[in-house]
Amino acid sequence: MSKSGYTLAEVLITLGIIGVVAAITLPALIKNYQMKVYENAFKKEYSTIQNAVNYITTTEELNECFVAYPTGSSSYQIITTDCSKIREELVNNLQLQKVDNNMYQLYAKLNEVLANGGTTKNAAVTYDYGLQTSSKYMQKDGSFIFISGYTIIFDTNGKKGPNKWGYDIFWMNLTKHDSGKILLTDNLASLKEKGGRYPKEILRGETNSKDNTKW
Repeated sequence: MSKSGYTLAEVLITLGIIGVVAAITLPALIKNYQMKVYENAFKKEYSTIQNAVNYITTTEELNECFVAYPTGSSSYQIITTDCSKIREELVNNLQLQKVDNNMYQLYAKLNEVLANGGTTKNAAVTYDYGLQTSSKYMQKDGSFIFISGYTIIFDTNGKKGPNKWGYDIFWMNLTKHDSGKILLTDNLASLKEKGGRYPKEILRGETNSKDNTKW
């Protein structure tokens, strides 16, 4: 009785097909995995900061640091009375440590972001100046938090790459809503580099969009 089997040519063809499929699918799988890592890191950092803000605004009664766009209003409302005190309380609550003030140089400027296919929710905001002049801190886990008035910018993995807006660094603001709560949102301003996502997109489980609208 003769035994059937695969010829060498058939085996090589099969391996070749597997190799082509792997070459096509692996980059996408790796990218999806990496984006999930960024997403989880963002959610962790966001939750940490928002919980700290909730604690501070409740226990210390520091509610006068926010930007708002009241219903029916034609202009933004900006209150900064308690901003310095909230920053101090965040430093204490999160046990933040000061870092080199030149850390802002790790990140792309607004013009670079836009020139390379990125978007912003409000191009009128002075992102570059706000980042440069912010007070810069590091958490115990190595993540960075930059605070400037009612603006809070955070880098989920510190000096590690990719150091890109909408991937591992996010621009957010303390905002006041009809409920009276002070929330960390990207309603007023934020920016993301090509392929990245705005904070709200991550929190809502949305893919990246071309959203460049104001609140």
